[in-house]
Amino acid sequence: MRRPGIYIALFLGLIVCLPLRSQQVVEFSQYLNNPYLINPAATDVSRLLNVDMSMRKQQSRRIKNISSYYVSVYGTLKKPNPRQEMINGFRVRKYVNNSTVSIYNPKPTPVIGAIVSKDNFGLVEKTNMHFTTGLHLPLNARYTISTAASIGQVLLNVSDHYTILEDNDIPFYQFVHGFDRQSLLDLGLSIWLYSDKIQAGYAIQRLFSGNSVHDGNGETFKIKNFHVVSLGYKLQLNKDWQLIPSIIYRISSLEENKADITLRAVFNDRLWASFSMRKEEILVFNVGLKITSDISFNYSYDYGTANKGRESLSANEIALKISILPKNRTSQF
Repeated sequence: MRRPGIYIALFLGLIVCLPLRSQQVVEFSQYLNNPYLINPAATDVSRLLNVDMSMRKQQSRRIKNISSYYVSVYGTLKKPNPRQEMINGFRVRKYVNNSTVSIYNPKPTPVIGAIVSKDNFGLVEKTNMHFTTGLHLPLNARYTISTAASIGQVLLNVSDHYTILEDNDIPFYQFVHGFDRQSLLDLGLSIWLYSDKIQAGYAIQRLFSGNSVHDGNGETFKIKNFHVVSLGYKLQLNKDWQLIPSIIYRISSLEENKADITLRAVFNDRLWASFSMRKEEILVFNVGLKITSDISFNYSYDYGTANKGRESLSANEIALKISILPKNRTSQF
């Protein structure tokens, strides 16, 4: 019965991956539904393989085809304890068995994953490709901590059919390809503390701050590291409704440090909506629906109140999440 779902996931993944080939930090709104995007330690813990994909289109009067894409896949390497299951950054159950957190038998849950993202902002494309590995470990009956490391590459390209002249009449294509490398190593570390009510995370990306030197002069393109701090709390209003306030604070030398503040309402774990203020100048509206137990759909609209610069432009983003039960695990449950 699950084979059609597997074929659908592989087909959609292939379609989205084909154009993947991007601004130093790819901008997505779907981290509200997939925290793995901003913190690789925040993976769901379940018996399922999670496939997430998103397409984002930004509106601009000056530059065409501003777009971003991502595909992420992750899953546990072994059958997790059902009481340790975590979804969207929170543990599903309130407590784990005491035996699970025994000092002699802590039962960690290993997780692996991969993510590919592409950002095309008119002139330059940047592709990020990462492999991640992590571990979820209960600290006590109430709290679990997870850690993850990521390694990958940042690829820089000039977009097809774009040639922009600099002030000195050197074509932009030649300018970018005058740098000694367009492929940079990328390393990251992250940590996530969570229970059924709280979540707190920290991630550092671009640990390898690589420079690319332009031939013939001292100009450089620099990849800078940046930090993301996350906090969230779940309020169970009644058996059907949840209210989740959260905040994400970005720390970067490339821009002024600012926060994303979000309020999310969830009905019966099947329908949700959220409102966010991003970096004090962008409003983000998000709605989502769990179509089946294995498939969910999300839509986000960003409205740039300041309307200056790339990040302030309005954007539409859609995402699809498919959860697959690997065939070799079926007999375990």
